[in-house]
Amino acid sequence: MRWCLPLCLFVAAAGCSSPDPESQARCGDARLGAGEECDDGNSVDDDACTNACTQAACGDGILRTDLAEGVLGAEGCDDGNDFDGDGCLTTCVV
Repeated sequence: MRWCLPLCLFVAAAGCSSPDPESQARCGDARLGAGEECDDGNSVDDDACTNACTQAACGDGILRTDLAEGVLGAEGCDDGNDFDGDGCLTTCVV
């Protein structure tokens, strides 16, 4: 029975350790976790950080509306393809 006390204390202490914050992070919780390019913690998909926790970019199929026309990164369209003959250029200009 002497070996039980150290073993029991070890098992109890191991169960009390705090979880790794990286493993608990999820997209949308406003904490940058593993595999996330960004995490702004909101449900707005058309700003600088998408709901998939990726940086908004021309060609991702999401029209970015948080920037005024003429501002670097602003999009007039974003159809998510690389075909210029459909009304939306690959540079996200109509």
